[in-house]
Amino acid sequence: MVDAPESRHPARSRRIQEGAPDQHLDSASPLRSAQNDGVVPPQDYAVTPISTPTTIAKVLGAGLGRMSRAALVKPRAGSVPKVALEYGPRRIDRDGLAAYQQLIGYNVSDSVPAGWIHVMAFPLHLTLFVRPQFPLPPLGMVHLSNTITQLRRVADTEELTFRCWVENLRPHKRGATIEVYSTAHAGDELVWHGVSTYLAKGGKAPQDVAPIEAATREFPEHLPGYHLWKLPKDVGSSYAEVSGDNNPIHTSKLAAKAFGFPRPIVHGMYTAARALAEVPHGEAFTWHVDFFSPVIPPQKVALEFGPEPDGVDTLMRLTSTKRTHLVAEVTPAAT
Repeated sequence: MVDAPESRHPARSRRIQEGAPDQHLDSASPLRSAQNDGVVPPQDYAVTPISTPTTIAKVLGAGLGRMSRAALVKPRAGSVPKVALEYGPRRIDRDGLAAYQQLIGYNVSDSVPAGWIHVMAFPLHLTLFVRPQFPLPPLGMVHLSNTITQLRRVADTEELTFRCWVENLRPHKRGATIEVYSTAHAGDELVWHGVSTYLAKGGKAPQDVAPIEAATREFPEHLPGYHLWKLPKDVGSSYAEVSGDNNPIHTSKLAAKAFGFPRPIVHGMYTAARALAEVPHGEAFTWHVDFFSPVIPPQKVALEFGPEPDGVDTLMRLTSTKRTHLVAEVTPAAT
């Protein structure tokens, strides 16, 4: 997946009104669906167990197949497949977890970060993308935003069962957006859930469905915390090896150039997870991230962070010269 295209000045706002290609993209992504509470699939969705999720290679194959058919078939607005994929129970890979913790900046421990649970759920996203009923082209999907809620500490001895489904296919000025919902259960207990919003450039959505309205939130002009990251050129390959997300746009100069970038870009979920690791967030929280501009290493980027004025959230902003790459916030669970 590709992170949101360049956006010049989103630093003051959590969610930015959509605009022209060189302006802000609407990255609004509500945690809860309009049809349900975001924790269970809609009642008319069929829960379908799977034994093996798909891989990036299959996504690339499916995407190329759709590109060849697109030359012959005019794109039509579709509807979301009413299916919820279920996978698990799945053991947590302790070696993979430790490598992830070291790469992201956590101390190696038996506590599973929220970002690693997303890594475990992500293959189900890919599996949905390559289903024949999926209404959007899987290649070049832009990751606009992510919202994750972790309900308690998850230990590396637990086994997790995942469910994943899509909702809310909506028109966008640059194509169509769709939301991918994921949950993780330990036994019968829900311990984690999230929603990822993607944009398919040129994708089609029913025109009688309104786009999501972006609710703006002001960020302070300055945040007191400051960490400078010096990202090496191989950081994409390092995260791909750990996470399994080996999309060549993150590892291959040739693939990156095909999407208009001079070099491989950093995974958005790497920068988001690393930012989260550098701020206090406890064991139960909601974590929201909006992506605006990919990081193209080798590059220096600055993480600003600090408490929300007159509030309980921790705010984060990742910037480089003249660009904001992401803004994020962490909200502790109510006690």
